[in-house]
Amino acid sequence: AAWVEQQRHIFALLPEKLGAAISHLARGGHVDAALDFARCVLAVLPNPRAAERDQDNPWALPLDPVARVEAWDYEQILDKDIPVLVSAAGEPALTLLCDLLQTAVSHSRGLGEQEGGEDYSYLWSRDLDDGPEREVKDLLVSAVRKASEQLASQDAGSVPEFVKALEDYRWSVFRRLALHLLRFSPTAAGDLIAERLTNRDNYEDTGLWHEYILLASDYFNHLTDQQQELILGWIDESPSVEEVKEQRESLDGTLLTDEQAIEIVKYRKLRRLAPLRDVLPPAWRERYDEWVRETEEPEHAEYITPPIQVRWGVESPQTTEDL
Repeated sequence: AAWVEQQRHIFALLPEKLGAAISHLARGGHVDAALDFARCVLAVLPNPRAAERDQDNPWALPLDPVARVEAWDYEQILDKDIPVLVSAAGEPALTLLCDLLQTAVSHSRGLGEQEGGEDYSYLWSRDLDDGPEREVKDLLVSAVRKASEQLASQDAGSVPEFVKALEDYRWSVFRRLALHLLRFSPTAAGDLIAERLTNRDNYEDTGLWHEYILLASDYFNHLTDQQQELILGWIDESPSVEEVKEQRESLDGTLLTDEQAIEIVKYRKLRRLAPLRDVLPPAWRERYDEWVRETEEPEHAEYITPPIQVRWGVESPQTTEDL
């Protein structure tokens, strides 16, 4: 460990051996040593190029943090060796991963973005899964998710404890992970789920929308009528027709008709209702179907901003099917 901490970059076959040492210690019953060594090997470090940035500009775009090993090696250790550590150590292993993720997110935020807990993870980690960028930060989000799922599968009764532990961390990605865990293992967490779903701050938080609405979709039928009406009442609240017209005019100068503004109001409500359409009470489902006929059914409404696909390069004369 002392040697590892002196290294700026570890390459070749050494990362694989270091990861194997973590799981070997965990299997052999040396859990504390395995945790300490994992914290050392997987340490998250500031990007070395950060010193080249304009330190006098608090809003200078930050550089993603790095590790002592390449991202590919980092991922291999997380996938192969950390599950062994999680099985042996339990919650302390989850705490280790959360600490690393907390550090990674903090390093990735600018000097002027350290206050509060918004990390915009809904943009760079849309599904709490391995993203295409494969940066240390993305890999740790996935690792925390998988570790929490592993622990919940071993002991569903401890899910409320794990959820509260996740929520104690600073950045909003941890609250997203907590909502995901409640959806993954709801058996012993019914009261906690209802509490989170009927919290208006959670409902209105843009960064939590994906996990919040998926949890609501799965658990809506288990809520009381009063709790359902509370959430549906929030969805039914919307800017008035006049407010929509004023917003659009101030945005780009467009003067909307009343009919156009009404259509926008309905579509905004539809985006909120669409993920719940199959669990809506009959009267609300009737309203939903009527509005869909009048406008259109939203796509990807479980995301606060719809996913986009980017293509570039020369178009092939052969289709995928032909090939």
